[in-house]
Amino acid sequence: MKRGLVILMLWSALLGCDTSVDPIEGTERPFTMWGLVNPEVDTQAVRLFSIENQLQLIGDVDLDATFTSRNQTTGEVRVWKDSLVTLADGDRRHVFWSAFPVHHGETFTFEAQRSDSATSTTAPVTVPPPVTVRVAEPNRGQVRPILLPVRVDGEPPTMPRIDVEYQVESVAGAGTTTTRALNVIVPYEGRAQPVNGGWEINVDLTADVEAVREAYDAFDERFALLVLNAIEARIHVGDAAWVSPIGRFDAEVLVEPGLFSNVENGFGFVGAAYVDTVRWVPPLELLQRAGYVNQQTRAPH
Repeated sequence: MKRGLVILMLWSALLGCDTSVDPIEGTERPFTMWGLVNPEVDTQAVRLFSIENQLQLIGDVDLDATFTSRNQTTGEVRVWKDSLVTLADGDRRHVFWSAFPVHHGETFTFEAQRSDSATSTTAPVTVPPPVTVRVAEPNRGQVRPILLPVRVDGEPPTMPRIDVEYQVESVAGAGTTTTRALNVIVPYEGRAQPVNGGWEINVDLTADVEAVREAYDAFDERFALLVLNAIEARIHVGDAAWVSPIGRFDAEVLVEPGLFSNVENGFGFVGAAYVDTVRWVPPLELLQRAGYVNQQTRAPH
């Protein structure tokens, strides 16, 4: 099952969130851009900043910029439209967008040009090939650790982010009606291992239950019984340039100008990526062995 996201900015961190950016002093580069193209959606978007000693973060006026994409595979050139997006903190952002699909294997370049012809251009970006994400049969005889293999069939150039989300409920104890539902995300990037025909991610049910318990520790109530409703693994597949220089995708770090960039005469990153997702419930005996209780044994509510 695949899930398309209209705008992914360093995996939802750099486009939609309020990420601070230090001023850029003494540069003649005209633009910083952040965004990507996604083969699973029909509208693409890139966030664009002008540089005038610092990134211009506000404005209800038009940005002096023409943003274009060139499909190097088909030769198609598109001029994107400007829009102003208001973030939760009230700041305004210029987001250029264009309604068109992209396809696996196509190569693009992106260009932002000012009226005086000053131009920032990306390196070529190739849309990654499709993959299939599936749950493989676990080794039910292994006592510890309890590993749940997830297979990624295909040849993803990069998998810069892998999220394993535990959709859980907990009750205070037998016979009670107090419950709390949480979605607990455990990062798995860098933990995929190559196998014949693709990659394998061993979801560690034993270790991750501790992360779930820690999430419940933030609440005053003492929850004793854990019910696992489902696990969802989200595999972010990126083009070959999605390689973080710090080994992880921390938006607060990577947003620093020049640290992570494929833009010539400018700053930022425009890539290609999509997300593939699989959701499942592991076998009951493995859940119980990890410390979860059966749905039927929890308190009614």
